[in-house]
Amino acid sequence: MVGGVEEEFAAAKELLGCVGSNVVYCGAAGTGQAAKICNNMLLAISMIGTAEAMNLGISQAHQIYRMMCAKGYSKKDFSSVFQFLREEETF
Repeated sequence: MVGGVEEEFAAAKELLGCVGSNVVYCGAAGTGQAAKICNNMLLAISMIGTAEAMNLGISQAHQIYRMMCAKGYSKKDFSSVFQFLREEETF
């Protein structure tokens, strides 16, 4: 994400392509930095949501595997979770 004079960007674009594969002109000086900051903030927020979902999904996964063991699945491969969940769904 690059800001500055558009003609100067056009002249430097090939060189910038050696540093990154997706070179984008964002407008006047400073707009590239602003776009990068906004992009990083959005990614950081997304990572928090992903981390929260993973943490919740860990407590649920443990519970499902405990239930599977209690219902006789302890000797089966972990891929049997699909069959277990299908059977549980019918109740």
